[in-house]
Order: sequence, then structure tokens, then C-alpha cells
Amino acid sequence: MNNRFEFLDEKELNSFLMEEPMRKGGESVVYYYKGKYAIKIFDSKQIEKKENKIKNLMKLKYNKDMKNIVFPKEIVYVKNKFAGYVMPFIKNSYELEKISEFVREKNIKLSKRIEMLKKVCDNIEIIHNNNIIIGDLHPGQIITNYEDVFFIDVDSWGGEIFHEYFEPSLKCISIYADPICRNYSNIGSSVKFYNKSTDYYSLAIIAFKVLTGIHPFSSSIKKVEYEEIENRMLNRKSILSEKEFRESNSFLNKEVRREFLKIFEEDYRFNIKIIFDYL
Repeated sequence: MNNRFEFLDEKELNSFLMEEPMRKGGESVVYYYKGKYAIKIFDSKQIEKKENKIKNLMKLKYNKDMKNIVFPKEIVYVKNKFAGYVMPFIKNSYELEKISEFVREKNIKLSKRIEMLKKVCDNIEIIHNNNIIIGDLHPGQIITNYEDVFFIDVDSWGGEIFHEYFEPSLKCISIYADPICRNYSNIGSSVKFYNKSTDYYSLAIIAFKVLTGIHPFSSSIKKVEYEEIENRMLNRKSILSEKEFRESNSFLNKEVRREFLKIFEEDYRFNIKIIFDYL
């Protein structure tokens, strides 16, 4: 493939893409392309700050340690201006969030969940070692084809390598964001900062959900609404104190529960992969 996809105008771009978007977000639209690629087109307000980041990300695709990161492969231009990028499409994949459903339906073995989680934790470490912070880390940014895991939405990342840091007003998916770094107002939750430690908090929540099928600040004995989960996170009141939960998830032995408690209730921050020594 060439290093540029060039279009005379948006009409030509739209006729080239043709198909309906496979994914829409607040900042971009993603289209399926030729069976093995996806094309991400940014909202015009995002163009200026995204172009340099995409070019820096493209340099990282040659890093063999980062083979599980879905990096941009080519740049899309409209009227000679940056508009988006082309990336690999991972076939037969689904967001890691779906694993929670599979756990509840007992369709995926614990050994397979642990295997996938190990890969997630290892890749977080690789990402951090390359001076990158994921930031708003949540299961929608990680996909799996059951055999492997892949990180997507890389253009939202920050850190030294991009000479870019996160704005204090940046929105977050609050039930995955570290309460230590959050701001609250009548319009919702945003973040004051992101760093490796806040990534580790989000990673611990993801790991807990993949293992148990439930959010660590939800409940096994009653339905808990989104807002209450937020409040429980703020008050450091996790599900680990519920006897019913412990009895139905006995594979989470005392050592594993202790490591999760350190993060969820005692404000420690570390890569949760330490639990694999006890599972």
C-alpha cells in the first residue's frame, strides 16, 4: 500500500468508502475497507491536533514488541489536508467488554481468560516502556479474536513520545477512571491528569471484570446503577467485602483478593499481573 490515500474532496472520499460506518464515536467515524483494513476519518475539529500524533504512531509500527497494537498504516488526505488514517482490521474480533457476558453465561474457561489477561498486562507494560500513557483505558479499547488481544484507538493516547499531554477537561468513562484523578461537576466526570498509575487502576478494573464478569464496585446481591458504581468507587467500597461474591468466586483466593483490595480500597497502584502468581 502507498503511504497516502488522497482524495479531491469529501464527495470523492464518500464514494470511495461507500459502505455504512462500522463504528461511530464523538471524534471520528470508522469504515470497513477491502476485508482487511479499516479507515478512520476524524471530525474537522480534531484534525490539527491529530496529524502529528498519527505520524509519530506510524513510526512505532516497526517496533516488533508492539505487534499487538493496531497502528496506523497509511494517512488519508482530502484536498491535500490530513483527514484520517488506514489501519489493519482484526477479523472475528470483539471488544474485551464482551468477555464479561461470556463469563456470566459460562462460555469461556478461566484458563483462557487468564491467558488473555496476561497478554493485556504485558502489552500495557510494553506501551508504558515506550513512554506512552493510554489515559482513558477501558475494555472498548481492547479487542480479542479469542486467541490474542489487540489495542485499538491509539490516536487517543498521550505521553512524552507525542510531546502531548492530556487536557484537564478531558472526559472519561468514569466507571473505569481512577477516582484519584477525577474532577466532578453537574455535567459529569472529567480528569485532572492521566499517568501510568491511572492506567494501572483502569487495568485492575478490566482484569476483575474479565475474571469474574462483574464490575468490582457493583454488587452480587442487588442491581447497582452507573451513578452508584461511581459513588462506591469514590468511597473505596468494593464488591470484595460481600460474602456472597466471595463464595461464588472462590477461585479468587485470599492472595488475589488482597492485591485487588490494595488498588480498589487502599489507593495502591501497580500492574495487576502480580495476581497470576496466585491463580
